[in-house]
Amino acid sequence: MPSVPEPEEVLAPSMTISNPYIVVSLQKTPCFGSCPVFEARVFSNGTAIWEGERHTARIGKYEATVPHEWLNELMAEAEAIDFFRMAVRYPLYGSALPDVPQTITFMQNGGKQRRVTDNAAAPVDLVRFEKMLEEKLNTLEWKPKP
Repeated sequence: MPSVPEPEEVLAPSMTISNPYIVVSLQKTPCFGSCPVFEARVFSNGTAIWEGERHTARIGKYEATVPHEWLNELMAEAEAIDFFRMAVRYPLYGSALPDVPQTITFMQNGGKQRRVTDNAAAPVDLVRFEKMLEEKLNTLEWKPKP
């Protein structure tokens, strides 16, 4: 499963729609139990790709179309919680907890981009945002991708 790109690996927002770039992605990493493992990426052209590995309703590759309003709502919420100024990793101090999955959220809006890895002790706003993003992804009409 591909990992969420580091910010410098993402194409610049000035790219045309014929060269789509990632605007949002959500990745859940494994734990020792039955944690869902997947990555979902939403591109500037409105295409979404889901790659489910295990313990999720969709295993394998899927594709969906994201309504423009869906993305606008998400970006507005990201601005409201100041996502682009959050720390890049939680917990802030100390190392990651070994049996706790990581939630990695990437967003790009205009010239701003941020990749936040949440392993534990994240702000309530971030946890709520991650849940909202996952719920919004689950509302899309996913179709298996060959």
